[in-house]
Amino acid sequence: MVFRAGEPVTSMAGARPKRKLLRELEEALAAA
Repeated sequence: MVFRAGEPVTSMAGARPKRKLLRELEEALAAA
């Protein structure tokens, strides 16, 4: 889970390719 101001922004579960994981994290953090 990625949190912003104590609130969940996105939730990720399960295995995924490294590129997809990094892209999803970048999108979630860019919105912060």
